[in-house]
Amino acid sequence: MDSLRTPSPTPLRNKSKNISSITNDTLKPDIKPIKPKEYDIPTSKYPQCGKLPLRMIISAPSGSGKGILLQNMILDIYKGCFERVFIWSPSINLDDNWKPVKEYLNDDKLMPNQTGDKLYYDEYKHEELAEVIEKQRKVVEYQKSNNKKYFKY
Repeated sequence: MDSLRTPSPTPLRNKSKNISSITNDTLKPDIKPIKPKEYDIPTSKYPQCGKLPLRMIISAPSGSGKGILLQNMILDIYKGCFERVFIWSPSINLDDNWKPVKEYLNDDKLMPNQTGDKLYYDEYKHEELAEVIEKQRKVVEYQKSNNKKYFKY
């Protein structure tokens, strides 16, 4: 019967450290977020407004002030924070409230459009949006790879 018994584990004898001291003395990693490269990004002059970059959806019924909010965001709240603004709105060519925004975006001293990009869209077409997104992706890639703070078209 003795041959069927499993041997008991050998105790730590005459070792300089016991198990608890091994655990306490072992090098432990300091787990913390790795700080990414930071970029100089302009922000709103109003501290209560969201910091850039941000994502936003404005959804409300007709006549509820979505266009007025966007106009104020472009002309005041985030003025000077963007180098390029693209607008998709069915009323962009009909509503006179967009006129000051268009004047601001067409002022080459403020927002140079050297490539003549189309900035206003009165109807949504997926292909046009995909084109704008791809061009912006390339601009950002260029900026990051060349350590540019700002990219002028």
